[in-house]
Amino acid sequence: MKPVAMMLVGNEADLVAPAIDTALAQNIDAFVIVETGSLDATADVLRRYFGDPRFDITFLPHDIVYSPTPPHPSTIWQGMIKRAKARFAADWVLRIDADEFLIVPGGDLKTVCARAR
Repeated sequence: MKPVAMMLVGNEADLVAPAIDTALAQNIDAFVIVETGSLDATADVLRRYFGDPRFDITFLPHDIVYSPTPPHPSTIWQGMIKRAKARFAADWVLRIDADEFLIVPGGDLKTVCARAR
């Protein structure tokens, strides 16, 4: 059982690390994260995870995200799902936001996902 979280984050420097820590505590195995050209320190926070094999992080340039023809969010999400499956062999792909904190009553997330199969 391999749950992988995917997060699309932007200008959430104060939230992204606590959200990741909470998900790790609930037994998430890996993360696919796309940072959307933040103007705050979100990218700096995410760089702390470089080198950790549980993380696949992409940084989109601000001028592309905020251009007249930005990438459509559904296209970004589809790419993230593909990476979660290809890189991490995800059994479950969970979309979470930086302002969402996983709390799983009755066990950790991996146990709950295994029971749901």
